[in-house]
Amino acid sequence: LAPTTRASHAPRAGSPSGSTGSMSSSGSWASASALPLLQRVATAAFFIAFLAWLDVLPIPWFEREADGVVSFNYHPLCMTLAFVALMPEAVIAYADGEERRGMSHADAKRVHTALHVVATTLLVMGLMAIFANHRGHDIPPLYSAHSWMGVITTALVCCQAFLGVTVFFLNPMRAFFNLLGLAGDSSPPFGDVGGDGGVAAARARLAPYHRFFGAAAFLTGTFTCASGLVEKQAFLKCPIDPTYKFCAVLALPNAMVVLLLVVAACAFGATYARRRDKRGDASRRRPLEDGGFSSPHGPTESDALEDARSALMSARRRTRGNDEYPGYDDSLEY
Repeated sequence: LAPTTRASHAPRAGSPSGSTGSMSSSGSWASASALPLLQRVATAAFFIAFLAWLDVLPIPWFEREADGVVSFNYHPLCMTLAFVALMPEAVIAYADGEERRGMSHADAKRVHTALHVVATTLLVMGLMAIFANHRGHDIPPLYSAHSWMGVITTALVCCQAFLGVTVFFLNPMRAFFNLLGLAGDSSPPFGDVGGDGGVAAARARLAPYHRFFGAAAFLTGTFTCASGLVEKQAFLKCPIDPTYKFCAVLALPNAMVVLLLVVAACAFGATYARRRDKRGDASRRRPLEDGGFSSPHGPTESDALEDARSALMSARRRTRGNDEYPGYDDSLEY
């Protein structure tokens, strides 16, 4: 279906033809364009400091500890890879990949999902490593606030991963109804739950919860990593002079905590900047006589996509005679 024709406006000077106006603040340091770069610089600096720290620990790298106990260092390695390298990239997959790099929404969703799945796997592996290490040293589990936060974070992340894959990435209800031969049955009691309308309605209802608990999981994971570095630092002493506080083994965790917070702040900031710019574009678009909206900088790709989607939903309502058919596909937003 061809999109509805919009009012003709000259493109903004200096912008490529057909480009979107969603990055109205792309020149700002707090934009979805600049923050991902700062985030990646901070991530690189974090892992340089982390590798240097592994080298100066009393039991460096991944050597077996006393009595062949698995190395403690696997735990911070897995957790930092999950919460410093992968999850921040998953958080900004839409803001950076879709808005800045021209990636399609479907591709951005695949990147978001794949990064979160790998990060969740590393998170579980890191939890297994620390339980194995503590069991080998006869250390009771869950004795500190850090360990309690870690268990809560793991539960949140695993629930988020399950919800994201089953609801937003896949459509198991559609496959289930196809298996039962009920696909396309819009009569009660099934309604349109197995079709596009039911999926869109479910995603629209669940998306705010998915966003909130996803942000909560990432935030708690960030602070859990920071508390873990501080807790480990408290067990360490400078090798030459135990009273000295500025040797590498004690100073590097301080730098890592600061860089960890910078990475998280940039990820949240880029996501906020994207949503702020999208709201700004929506408020600047004015109504047209045909019921559509026009951007002050001319029709954009997102405008055309919205028109096509609205026309498709209108055609489906006319065909099915169902005025309550949802006209909004939330998968295009999240």
